[in-house]
Amino acid sequence: MFWISNSDGSVAKVNLDGTGQTVLATATSSGWGIAADENSVFYSTNDSFGVGRRVPVGGGSSVIIATKLYDPKEVVVDAQNVYFACYDNPTLSNSKTASSDQSAVTVTGASICLAVSSSSLYYTLTSGSLYGKTLPSGTPFSIVTDAVQTRAIAYRDGSLFYTSGQDVRKVGSGGGTPVIVAPNQADSYGLALDASAIYWTIDNSTGAIWRSDAGGNVAIATGQNQPTGIVVDSKAIYWVNSGSGQVMKLAK
Repeated sequence: MFWISNSDGSVAKVNLDGTGQTVLATATSSGWGIAADENSVFYSTNDSFGVGRRVPVGGGSSVIIATKLYDPKEVVVDAQNVYFACYDNPTLSNSKTASSDQSAVTVTGASICLAVSSSSLYYTLTSGSLYGKTLPSGTPFSIVTDAVQTRAIAYRDGSLFYTSGQDVRKVGSGGGTPVIVAPNQADSYGLALDASAIYWTIDNSTGAIWRSDAGGNVAIATGQNQPTGIVVDSKAIYWVNSGSGQVMKLAK
């Protein structure tokens, strides 16, 4: 598992059993987004007007692959490219193997949250609107126009899941009428999906981890300290308690 420090932008990893914690990249500036594939970790920091970097998963030199991101947010990867959401700039993309700043504008409008499928990139604008774009050069298309304070989006099997105000919602990746998956979820923050369930964090001082599946919606962990980012694999759910600086794990 990999994470980035919001306070100083350092990047670290740990084995899923909790052993082997290692710093991969030292502090540069406040950090935000992070994503990884089998070879590299990609991340964004706020130094020098916003920088995107790559570092090997096994450790080594960090390489700048995008500059002038202007308040970068989330980072996602697909088979060929890495994408950087930028609060004060259109989303930028670059080849995952680039050795220098070769960024190109991918979408129109400043963005916060990103998700990617095998064929499309999805993003939320600072206005709350949710858009998609067929990769690599399709025209952006509107999916949702009335989302509120969207903090996360995730894609699965032709659908997008996203937070909106006090709800977790679902909509077709091509648009349509959104469906409320879970109401009354104030401070919902991170989202993660597996084949049969949705998981999300409630980011406050008495935070919780929730799951929604065919059996309904249930809090599976309570008393958490401002949980934010969340991921899942076949065996467990993992999340960050940003209020206490802890990485947590819960068996499924």
